[in-house]
Amino acid sequence: MRQRLNILLLDARQALGQLAHHRMRTALTLLGMVFGVGAVIAMLAVSEGGKRQALELIEGMGLRNLIVEGRELDRDSLNEVRKYSAGLNIRDAESIATTLPFVEDWAGSRRFRTWTLFSREGQSRATVFAVSPGYLELSSLEADLGSLFSERQNRSFSQVAVLGSQAARDLFPNGAAVGKHIKVNHLWLEVVAVLRDRQLAENQFQGREIGGESNHVYIPLETGLARLKREELSAELDILKLRLGSGIKPSQAALAIEQLLTRRH
Repeated sequence: MRQRLNILLLDARQALGQLAHHRMRTALTLLGMVFGVGAVIAMLAVSEGGKRQALELIEGMGLRNLIVEGRELDRDSLNEVRKYSAGLNIRDAESIATTLPFVEDWAGSRRFRTWTLFSREGQSRATVFAVSPGYLELSSLEADLGSLFSERQNRSFSQVAVLGSQAARDLFPNGAAVGKHIKVNHLWLEVVAVLRDRQLAENQFQGREIGGESNHVYIPLETGLARLKREELSAELDILKLRLGSGIKPSQAALAIEQLLTRRH
């Protein structure tokens, strides 16, 4: 256990040293993504049981994953940036995957603002994300009921949805959500799966929310981009998850990805 944590800490320190000298228009977060480098370092100061729980959480999110997050900008800054950059997009992901051999897989995510989310049985205040099919796998999310949507459904703009467990309970209090329909804003979607509840002991770690997928709704990325309205000047993607091969350190991968994205933006 301690050896694995020391490896994480070493990579974290290397990442901090590398990235401190290379600032980019897109923010990179390393090592377990949701928790960040600070959380990895902080694990050394907690009890052995706490270390074990923290490591399990990080591994559940993907120990070999790296995430790229688009920066949030004020209106004036966004107007200026859009003169030379469209923001994080699918073509960035494709370029990374084809150019950098250590990237084994990628997945994108886009959050959509909703003003209505309901079924014929109930309502929900869940957050709606349009994601590429691999996003759920890279996030270690599994179907409890039904089947996750496929790349074919993504490419054909299928109007389907995967519900987190809490969202399913709110929208279908009588159960049996799979095969029924929900409405997100103006768009009707068929529920194809309900996610397994991970039953995490805590809903926060180092000040960051975890386990929030229970109150999320996931739809195919292409469906969301084509059928739901986006804010003006918003980027195609909010988040890009990348799975790294075992032969490269996350700090080295982050630097290479940063350089590629800087050239593109």
